[in-house]
Amino acid sequence: MIFSKIATFSLLTTILFSMAAAETVSINGAVLDEKGKRVKKVDVFLMDKKKKEVAKVTTDKKGNFNFSDIEPNYYFLRVTHKKKGNATVKLKPWPNDNKDISDLKVTLSTEKKESPLVPFGPGPPKEPAAAKKTASSKTRPKAPGIKKEKVSITGVVLDKKDKGVKKI
Repeated sequence: MIFSKIATFSLLTTILFSMAAAETVSINGAVLDEKGKRVKKVDVFLMDKKKKEVAKVTTDKKGNFNFSDIEPNYYFLRVTHKKKGNATVKLKPWPNDNKDISDLKVTLSTEKKESPLVPFGPGPPKEPAAAKKTASSKTRPKAPGIKKEKVSITGVVLDKKDKGVKKI
């Protein structure tokens, strides 16, 4: 009797720990050209932080791709086409509660563009602050003991009747 209880407890514990340790996600989406048309039979590479290939799939006749049973980690998704250009997407894990990435649109471009950041987690992607510089960014003068901070302000100038002012 005691042996069967211990065996049952051990089995349940093993199952629970293996489920917690075996968290995997899937990444699926489509590869598009600059006109928004799907690109078929192009290789999609999943690479680690050191840009070493982890997995490779080829898009189907509708331009779709799917990676399954992937351990959530920092990755680059890289697609290259001789005529239509290339694209790189940065993938970011969360400490826990990672989710599948579904319907990811990877758009090829012949121009060099910054790679978008896509998280496996529940929140919206967060771009690095340095990548969000705008013409209206201002830098405060550095004061002793105060860190330098960038501030960006956008808005619309209104007249007394709450109408937008076109020329300032």
